[in-house]
Amino acid sequence: MKTKITSIFFAFIMTFAIGQSMAQSPEAFNYQAVARDAAGDVMSNQAIGIRVSLHNGSAAGAVDYSETFTPTTNEFGLFTLSVGTGTPVTGQFDTLHWDVAQYWLQVEMDPAGGVAYADMGTSQLLSVPYAMYASKGVWEKMGTSAVYMDGRVGIGTTSPSAALDVVRNDNNTNSQIWVKQTGTGDASIGFNTPAGSWGIATDQDDFGKLKIGNSAFASSSPQMTFDMNGHIGMGTTTPTSTSKLHVASTNRYAGYFTSDSVSYLTHAVHAEYKATSIDGIAVYGKSTPADFYGYGGYFEGGYRGVFGYSYGTGSGYIGVRGIAETSGTGTVYGVFGSASGATGTPYGVYCSGNGGYTGTWLAVSDSKFKKDVTNYSGALENIMKLRTVSYNMKTEEYPFMGFSSGLQIGFISQEVKEIFPTLVEKGAHPGAEKEDAEVEYLGMNYIGLVPVLVNAIQEQQQQIELLKQEIELLKNK
Repeated sequence: MKTKITSIFFAFIMTFAIGQSMAQSPEAFNYQAVARDAAGDVMSNQAIGIRVSLHNGSAAGAVDYSETFTPTTNEFGLFTLSVGTGTPVTGQFDTLHWDVAQYWLQVEMDPAGGVAYADMGTSQLLSVPYAMYASKGVWEKMGTSAVYMDGRVGIGTTSPSAALDVVRNDNNTNSQIWVKQTGTGDASIGFNTPAGSWGIATDQDDFGKLKIGNSAFASSSPQMTFDMNGHIGMGTTTPTSTSKLHVASTNRYAGYFTSDSVSYLTHAVHAEYKATSIDGIAVYGKSTPADFYGYGGYFEGGYRGVFGYSYGTGSGYIGVRGIAETSGTGTVYGVFGSASGATGTPYGVYCSGNGGYTGTWLAVSDSKFKKDVTNYSGALENIMKLRTVSYNMKTEEYPFMGFSSGLQIGFISQEVKEIFPTLVEKGAHPGAEKEDAEVEYLGMNYIGLVPVLVNAIQEQQQQIELLKQEIELLKNK
């Protein structure tokens, strides 16, 4: 029997082809051969026994896996096996290390269909079966998931620069990555680190709004919301339709803007109204929490707290305008300015140019604010010392100070100071440019001269009355 088996071994023609079957489970590869007897005749339509073994490392290496088959040849003696689907004898086929090991395939046969196998030969498996490594060594199936652990994945590139690198070179404008939800849940993308999680999702329960949230469930923890019309909400999921950006906050600042630009007149916030022929408002501030509470705007500057500028080609333009109204009987202030300083002259209001008013200009003169009150005398004598002059202002030398043009009538402060020192004060006008020094000058309190003139008239009237009396006496002599 051994000689016959040996004869069969040498007569067996190993004309086989190895194929691959990857799509279905279990994993396998095909093996085909023609069975012949000792005389070399084809064994047609005959049941035979086959044992297949996979040796690790060499033809004589350890058997990592073996299995048996009982195929029936066709009329040409051909039989086909799917290696990996037989009856296992040793090992487990889906645990073979195709990624790192080299395998030799040994085939044994019993022409009688039993288990008295004779060795038909051993040959090394080359590239085709190792393609099964693609289902495990690179992408590994874990339950219903496919896992890749070997580095970066490139789509459209052979040199990915990130864990997932998607590259395309075309003129398409559609989404390069498309996340689709066909159920009733959210279409979402998540980000996670040990420090926290963020998610981006379209919320089907809220009209398809795109939401960014600080958890894996973005629609239930939204920090920013985009509606389908392009309105953006921060702190609210219902941004107003009258604004592209709606910020709702319980913090002290709903918005905080900074800039470290060194450009001249850098704007930390820039608002610009672009329509024409209508009085649009570039910046609008409103604070009306209750009656008598709230600042519509508050500005603090190291140089200017508020700067108002208006430019046109006609008349009636206003740089800054203040309006205050009340339905009660209280006092309201359209514009209220105050100033204080350790040195120099604090100006609550300063006009560089003419000043005007249509109501009354009120000077505080209530007795409750005054002390050390005494009668003033000698006004007429001092008034007579004043020199009234006519003059023109140096508008060409100081064009930025807004001097009135044409002939003026008044006094010289230096001369008045010698007579009425309390009516003359030091003043200062900003320079032409921010970096320029202030223009210091002496200014005169013309309104303060009114009481002096009144006193002078009174003194003069007293003299007139005395003269009248003297004249009357002379008439009666």
